[in-house]
Amino acid sequence: MSDDRVAVVERVVVIAEKLLAGARSRGISVKLRTLLRYAYASLKLGTMDIAVLRSVVARIHPPHTLTNRKFYGELEEALRARLGAHIYYRRDKKYVYLVK
Repeated sequence: MSDDRVAVVERVVVIAEKLLAGARSRGISVKLRTLLRYAYASLKLGTMDIAVLRSVVARIHPPHTLTNRKFYGELEEALRARLGAHIYYRRDKKYVYLVK
């Protein structure tokens, strides 16, 4: 894996941890694509503030090398291994369910 891909995978795990820590409920459900977009925007802007990432994620798009099925599989494996995430489909989209 290239350095950019490794950095995005690491950032996805950190962003997921931050979202889970800030959640009021016991578990949260987030689209896998949303986590990827937050992580890519975080790398480009150099910030980890979730409020800032939510506001700019619509204007920053990850490259096609990071939005393919193979890379989504790598993200799933990393989230399962590190956070014990459950992956499921809802309306043809992949969702990640994280439990505190």
